[in-house]
Amino acid sequence: MKALQRGSRVTQRNSGHFLTKLPKSQRGYESTVKDGCCFDGNVLYYLNHFGYLDDQRTQKLLDFIYDYYDAQNAGWKCRAYPINPDRVLPVNCYMGAMKILKASSMIPEEKRSPQMEKIIKKETEKILENRIHWYLRNPDGTRKEKAGWKRFGYPLFYQSDILEIMTMLTRLGVKDDRMNEAVELIRDTQQKDGKWLMKDTFNGKM
Repeated sequence: MKALQRGSRVTQRNSGHFLTKLPKSQRGYESTVKDGCCFDGNVLYYLNHFGYLDDQRTQKLLDFIYDYYDAQNAGWKCRAYPINPDRVLPVNCYMGAMKILKASSMIPEEKRSPQMEKIIKKETEKILENRIHWYLRNPDGTRKEKAGWKRFGYPLFYQSDILEIMTMLTRLGVKDDRMNEAVELIRDTQQKDGKWLMKDTFNGKM
């Protein structure tokens, strides 16, 4: 998800999907293109954060998210992912799925629908299978780590990192040995003052 430019306006299509630009015609509002799970996940996160979970527009967004979820392969399709299918293991957008799972983890359990609970379970297992950041593929088919996810930063927009993912897994009450490597990495990069260096930032880029 690109950072919003000055003059941008977030708007919702009739399908429930959110955009950063106003459609040029009614046909644009009626489009059923299913894409951009990272943006929808971030929008859902903030709608819930500011108390709009029960708003009909948020519910329309959730229906849209449920509708194009790939229950067989996990995740959501995105035209920007992957650039090279031979270099990744997940079939669908792994980074974007983190944003929807993050938003879901912030929703109180009593307000999570059965569809949301199923998605949380499926996506959590996918993350654990990839040991958080080992979702890239070497030419010989072996796993390769996403080294950039070891560089913590804020804000992350469409990207993610180990710290963000471990935070939401902890919030969901997940405890699994496949998280151990990530736990050690977080522990080892902590500074003496108890803080972590921000190595990934948008400062000077916007």
